[in-house]
Amino acid sequence: MFVDPQWHLEEIEGVMPHFLFYRKGRKSAELYCTACHDRFETKDKGLIQKLKHKADGECPFCQGKVQLRQMDRGRATYRYYDNFAIFGNSGDDVRISCITVYQSFEEDIMEPVYDWYETVRYELSEGCAKEYRKAYDCKQNKMVWQPLKRKPKEPLFHAGAFGSGYNGYHVLGFDAIERSFLKYLFKGMDSSELPQFFITYYCRYAEHPQLEYLIHGGLKLLADSYISGALNQTRINWRTSDLKKMLRLDKTEIEYLKENEGREYNQYIPFRRDIYRGRTSAETIRYYREFGYNTVKIEYISDKISVSRKQVMDYVIKHRNKERNTFMLYMWSDYIRECEKLGYDLYDKSIVMPRDLAAAHERTSLIIKTENDLRLKYQLEISNAARKKMEYTDKKRGLTVIIPESVEEIAREGRILHHCVGGYAKRHAEGTLHILFVRQIGKEDIPYYTMEVSLSGKIVQCRGFRNNMGVGSTPKPQEMIDFETEYQAYLDSLFRKMDKTAGKGMKQAV
Repeated sequence: MFVDPQWHLEEIEGVMPHFLFYRKGRKSAELYCTACHDRFETKDKGLIQKLKHKADGECPFCQGKVQLRQMDRGRATYRYYDNFAIFGNSGDDVRISCITVYQSFEEDIMEPVYDWYETVRYELSEGCAKEYRKAYDCKQNKMVWQPLKRKPKEPLFHAGAFGSGYNGYHVLGFDAIERSFLKYLFKGMDSSELPQFFITYYCRYAEHPQLEYLIHGGLKLLADSYISGALNQTRINWRTSDLKKMLRLDKTEIEYLKENEGREYNQYIPFRRDIYRGRTSAETIRYYREFGYNTVKIEYISDKISVSRKQVMDYVIKHRNKERNTFMLYMWSDYIRECEKLGYDLYDKSIVMPRDLAAAHERTSLIIKTENDLRLKYQLEISNAARKKMEYTDKKRGLTVIIPESVEEIAREGRILHHCVGGYAKRHAEGTLHILFVRQIGKEDIPYYTMEVSLSGKIVQCRGFRNNMGVGSTPKPQEMIDFETEYQAYLDSLFRKMDKTAGKGMKQAV
C-alpha cells in the first residue's frame, strides 16, 4: 500500500459511528461506550427511561454522539462502511490511497472491528499524475495494480446499480500536501472554499501547475469548469505562465471575466470567435453583454438573410423599443420563417429588416392563418361529402347525429362542453378521424354529446359536458349508452355494405 491505514486508525475510528450499549436491570442499567471505551453503571431513572434501541443520543460520560443499542441484540448483524482518501508523501511527491472501511462486531465483543479494501491509488509528481486500479494479470495469476491510460479523475469506490453507489469520502493525512509540490494550489484558502472535485484538482495541478494562476487570479469558477470537463468549446494554453496568453485574452477581458470568477469564459470565447469581435475589447464586451445568450438565433437570422452578425445585433438594438433582445430575436426568426414559407425574397432588406418588425410579423402571421383556414375548409368540404351517410336519427330517443360543417363549430363545441374536441378539428378536416355531434331533436344548435369515430367505423369515445367526469357534470344517461350501441350497429352495417372500391374511396377521402 502507498499509505498504511493502520497509521490513521484513530482518525478513522473518529469518523465511523459510535455506540452506547446498554443492559437494563430493575433499578439500574449497565452501559458501555465505544467512543470513550468505558463501562459504567447508572441508577439515574431519567437516563434509563431514555435508553431506546437504535435511538440517537450522547454518552453521559464523554458526551460523544452515539447510537443507543441493547447489549444482547443485533450486534452480530450490524454492518457499516465509509470511504477515505489517505494522503502521504514520497519525498516531494504525493501518494493517495483510497480505501473503503467496513465496521462490524464479533459475537460477544462490544468493540467494533474494522476491515478495509483499497480501491484506487494515485501517484502525483511534478508534470505527471497517474491513477492505478487492480486488474487481473494472467502471468502472475493474481490481481495487480496497473496504471490507467486515461486522465485521473475522482475515485470510484462503489459502482452500484447504474453507477449509483456511494462515492463520497473523508480526507486523512492532508498535511502531506504541505510537504509537497502541491502546497501552493489552495494556499491561503479556507477549508470551506475547497472544491468538490478535490482529488481531480490535485491531479490536474500536477499535470499543469499553471492552474494555480487561475485560482489565485480571481478565476476560480473557470478552473472549476476545466476540472469538471465543461470547457468543451475552448482550450487553455498550458505552455505559458502568462495568464493573458494562457486564456488568449487581454487585460480588459480578464478584468471583465473576474466579475463572476471566470464563469462566462466558455461562453465569451465562442461569442468573440463566431459572432463578433469588435475593434476593441470593450466593444466586444459591450455586444457580449447584450447578446451573449442569444448566439443561436443570431446565427440563424444572419445565415438566412445573408447579413453579418453585427448587423443583426445592431438592428435589434435599434428596433427593440421596450422589448428585450431575446423576445425581438425570437419574433424576428419566426417572421423570417413565415417569409420563407410565403416565398418572399429573403435577400430583400426592405422585407427581412422592416421598420416595424411587430407589424410585419403580424401581417405574415395573418396571411398564413388565412391560407391555412382556406386549406382546411377545402379539405373539410371534400371529407364531409363522404361522411353524409354517417348521419343518423333515432326518433324514439329523440337523438340525431350531425356532421360539423367547419372547424370553428368543433372549436365552439369544445368551449361549450368544456372538453378537448377542439384539438381534433384539424385531423377531422384532414380526414384522419371523424368528429360527429349528437344532438337532441329540435335543439340541433345546442351542444349535447360529441363523438369520435375511427376510419374503420368504430366509436372511440362519446363525451358530454366536462367529459361526464368534471365538476358540474352528470354521469352518461342510460338512453345515451343505448343510443351508442344502436348507432355502432348502424355503422357496422354501413361499413359492411360498402363495396371494396367505395370503402377504399371513402377512407381515402375522409
